[in-house]
Amino acid sequence: DNYAPGESLTQALTRLQRITRPGSLVCLISDFRGLDAATVSRLSSISRHNDVVLIHVYDPLEARLPQSGQYRVTDGQRLLQINTGESNFQQQYKARFLSLTRQLAELSQKYRLQLLHCQTHESPLEILQQAFGLRINAARKTG
Repeated sequence: DNYAPGESLTQALTRLQRITRPGSLVCLISDFRGLDAATVSRLSSISRHNDVVLIHVYDPLEARLPQSGQYRVTDGQRLLQINTGESNFQQQYKARFLSLTRQLAELSQKYRLQLLHCQTHESPLEILQQAFGLRINAARKTG
C-alpha cells in the first residue's frame, strides 16, 4: 500500500499496522507535523512487535530563519510575508521547531525507536545507510 495524498500520518500508520508482520524493520520518513496522540498510539503499537526508525525530514529554514529582513514565501497557492527581524517571531519560530524535535526525541526514547534527522537537501536513504553502517553504492549516489 502507498501513502495516499491527503492521508494523515495516523491513517497511514493504521494501514501500516495492518500489513506489517512482527519482526519487521519499519522506516518512517516524515516531517511529523501531524504528530498527535492518535499517531503516537499507532507508533507505540507498531513498535511493540517491530523495529521502528523515524527519519525526521526538515528544511534548514525550519531550524533557523534567514538573516533579519522581509521575506515572501509561498506554498504555490498562498503568499505570506514574514519579518525575520522581529525577535518575538524568531523566538516563537525557533520554539516550534525545538518543541517538535524534543517531542520526537522523547517519543523515540519512550518507545525505543531510532530517530534520525534528515535535511531536505540530504538523501534519507544515505542517512539510513550511514546510521546502519552500510556501504553506499557509488553508482546510486547522486549529486
